[in-house]
Amino acid sequence: MLKEQLFVLYKDEYVHSFISDFHRLYGPINIFLKTTDTQIITNTIIKLGAITIGHDISAEFNQNFPYKDEIIALETEDFFDTSFTFGWIKKYDNKLAREANLFIEKVSNILIK
Repeated sequence: MLKEQLFVLYKDEYVHSFISDFHRLYGPINIFLKTTDTQIITNTIIKLGAITIGHDISAEFNQNFPYKDEIIALETEDFFDTSFTFGWIKKYDNKLAREANLFIEKVSNILIK
């Protein structure tokens, strides 16, 4: 079913890797557009009925997404290993800003449920 859809994709290493693996296993898909502009992706989904592939984590951060009644997220089956490592690296003697620590705390709370 995915091969029959019109795709609009976020320019991202993870998405690129997913699409490359999908293409290798199942053949090409119809990619309409690749961009880093999330509003263009949203508009393309709503106006053209396109679909996109994204991280589970992006849905967690978009809880106030204004189009949640028009656009829904669906989980896909695991076509292949889609896991990735996510972590924090900093110099041992470098103090992070309060905002950076808050960001790390919020992301960690979402990732480590």
